[in-house]
Amino acid sequence: MRLKEIPSLLPDHLHTSADRLPSSLKHIQMSQDEVTMYYPGCGQDMIWPMLTLQGLAPDASKWTIIGQDITDTLGALISTMQAITGQTAFSKMKTDDDATSRGARFRFKGKIIEIISYNSDALGGLPPHASSGYDIYFERGFELMRSQRPGFLEEALFALRTGGLAITDAGLPDTTRDVKRSKARMPAWGFYKNPAIYVKTGERRV
Repeated sequence: MRLKEIPSLLPDHLHTSADRLPSSLKHIQMSQDEVTMYYPGCGQDMIWPMLTLQGLAPDASKWTIIGQDITDTLGALISTMQAITGQTAFSKMKTDDDATSRGARFRFKGKIIEIISYNSDALGGLPPHASSGYDIYFERGFELMRSQRPGFLEEALFALRTGGLAITDAGLPDTTRDVKRSKARMPAWGFYKNPAIYVKTGERRV
């Protein structure tokens, strides 16, 4: 996926950042065949997670994006994915955990891309698919929300698999345990701060 496939989805001032993002992650690429990202407060955003996954896991056969938001955004996420991929076809997924979640599965350039959308408050707790373990914690503009529940970040990073990555535009508190800031640098996301990448070094819950 290249920017030329999604120019109509971004304002002009973000084109350079979006085009640079995948290549900025090449030297910290993940080797696993299936990669799962947890994105609390995702809203209708699918572009930045997709560009990030393209940079971090280009050779994976399956990407799973777990989005969680207080509004029901699955329809918008599907529409954005259709615009990104140029494909209208997708299959509905059964998530088999609770009534707040729904999912959609796409096939694109040899990959399976799954969107699991939770219509719930992230501060109320991690959704089942995330609490069982995931590979990338991804947030944009979520610092104010997570500051309202001090224990949220610790819980989220506890479920992050060892060797996994935490990506945030707000940085992590110095007191955050079991993570180390990576030297990798990502381009700014418009008016958001320059995002930072952290590597999970400690153990996680099984």
